[in-house]
Amino acid sequence: MAEKREPDPRGWDAISAALRAVHGPGEPLHWAAPIPYILGGRDPLQGIDVYRVDDPAHWHYVTYGMSELWEKETDDPEVSGWGLEYTIRVARAPDDTSAPGWPVGFLNNLARYVIESGNEVVAGHHFDLNGPIALGVDTAIRAGAFTVDAALGSIETPNGGVTFVQAVGLTLDELAAARAWDTAKVLALLQARDPLLITDLARRSYLEVPEVARSVAEGTRRDGSSQGICYVGLVEWSVGPGAAVTIGGTAAQELAIGLPSRLPFGRALTLAGKQALRFEPASRWSWRAEQHALVVSLPADACAELLAGIAARRGSYSWEKLPGLVVTVIPSEIKDRDGQVVQVVG
Repeated sequence: MAEKREPDPRGWDAISAALRAVHGPGEPLHWAAPIPYILGGRDPLQGIDVYRVDDPAHWHYVTYGMSELWEKETDDPEVSGWGLEYTIRVARAPDDTSAPGWPVGFLNNLARYVIESGNEVVAGHHFDLNGPIALGVDTAIRAGAFTVDAALGSIETPNGGVTFVQAVGLTLDELAAARAWDTAKVLALLQARDPLLITDLARRSYLEVPEVARSVAEGTRRDGSSQGICYVGLVEWSVGPGAAVTIGGTAAQELAIGLPSRLPFGRALTLAGKQALRFEPASRWSWRAEQHALVVSLPADACAELLAGIAARRGSYSWEKLPGLVVTVIPSEIKDRDGQVVQVVG
């Protein structure tokens, strides 16, 4: 009879060692999944360490479960699992000894989205939560972005590399700035005032600081947007005698925001859903179907003219300069993390 072998926690131990190097040898608070995900549990993370940090006062949450915690299972020796673990830093009162529970739910929801959708969420990405980051709390922090955790960075483990990716809570106008300009550059402005990018549910928007708002406006005018792909849910098209495209109201909104920050700077913009609709700069108006996208070509100065012919509300839209192309906009439902519809666009 084969001898039963204990699992080797080589990946877990490497993460714990990295955390001790930053926070010291003290034991953190620890959350563990009540039922493992592979056995039907709801929470995909196997654990979360929570450290009480005094200078400045905050809680530091770090996940276990996006990388390979035990023996190596994936084929790429250079990368452990998804190649990352998530972190978030949450403000606390100096005398507070009870870590809030909402970051545990937030990090598990994030991990569940990545695992079930297959869409990586890494440094430079941003997100709209369609509600407060802490459910049921009256806070202006309703969005966020991702960066490499400044203290933890990246490590090598026996199972491959792991980068610690920090979620940073943002206000909606800060999110709009990241979308219209550049996530890393917006976070750099915030980091000049908050070096550890602590998520503080009580704070107001940094764009209320005139110097920050001026820097964002100048950067957006100078650089345009770095966001080339918008994941919008509904994008479908078919080609017959012409091209019939269907998008949701949120996709039409993203087009109005993104196109003026991309096309005049010589950059394409893609609306991605079930299929893809790409807008690219060219010398003349045209459209064509490719294997993976319907491509609309436009002169760089044509953004206003195209956007004048479409709205984020139900209807069918066409342009004389794009004969045969019809775009139909239908309402989009925006849901919160509990699956409840919180807004209908269109």
